[in-house]
Amino acid sequence: MGRDSSDCGLPPSKRLKLSKLSPTNLLEGFPTGAVGAGSGAPMARALPANEVETLGSRGQIRKVEFVRIITQALFSLGYQQAGAVLEQESGIVLQSPVVTEFQQDILAGQWDKSLATLHMIGPIDEETLKSASFLILQQKFLEFLDCGETTAALKTLRTEISPLDINTQRVHQLASFIVCPSRDILLDKAEWRGAGEDSRIYLLEELQQLLPPSVMLPEKRLEHLVEQALDLQRDACVFHNSLDHALSLYADHQCSRDQIPTQSLQITGWQTLTLRVLQWKACLGSAIRSVLTVLLGTPAKSVDNERSQ
Repeated sequence: MGRDSSDCGLPPSKRLKLSKLSPTNLLEGFPTGAVGAGSGAPMARALPANEVETLGSRGQIRKVEFVRIITQALFSLGYQQAGAVLEQESGIVLQSPVVTEFQQDILAGQWDKSLATLHMIGPIDEETLKSASFLILQQKFLEFLDCGETTAALKTLRTEISPLDINTQRVHQLASFIVCPSRDILLDKAEWRGAGEDSRIYLLEELQQLLPPSVMLPEKRLEHLVEQALDLQRDACVFHNSLDHALSLYADHQCSRDQIPTQSLQITGWQTLTLRVLQWKACLGSAIRSVLTVLLGTPAKSVDNERSQ
């Protein structure tokens, strides 16, 4: 019987380092923020599901979503205490305890437990549930292979991955990895980072993109919204003539007409040339005559004469 969690693909020093790290420490700096206010702060109360309070002059911003995004930004910036205080005072948690437990299970390599927790997260459609389960079981399978536990890997493939009846081509690829002659070839063919912290965090990122945003907020959501607003302001600026780093969050961006260059800073050596406006028809006719002269070796005048005849 194979183990549920595996770090055996790592050198001894790395194994020791990972064993000392708690799931909370591994989540520090992870896109979804920290594990919330679990560091001694009082538990934030959950808001009623039917409470839909809005903000803004048009009432388009849902308060719950707004506060959660701010909390995520605080945690991702390293302001753990400030994020925990915001959760406590607002009564709005960044994520449910079940989601936090799910993240911890993934980082700890508790695959069977994480699958059970996945079904408790919330309303998720069957297709998404299968896809998420496939990613988790794929990680379990690869970690078994990385540890040399071929029998456990094969059992996972036959009894857990195949019955999902999805991604058949990938299932066949996984089966082919069983005969990889070395670990390096396995990592290369599977396009995988190996058993341990890096691949598990990457797995969480994949799951985050798969699960509904109301369950797991997309990575750096506040930064994305701010960048999107700045892009829209820049695109709407009629006289835009400034570098991106000059954009400020303190006021809406708008270049004035005075920023458009109106004076020459340098005159080239062609100042003696006289610029003339050419008529398109005459210019096109001249170009055609030049092309015919090059291709046919016939002077332009003789071509014109032949046409007239």
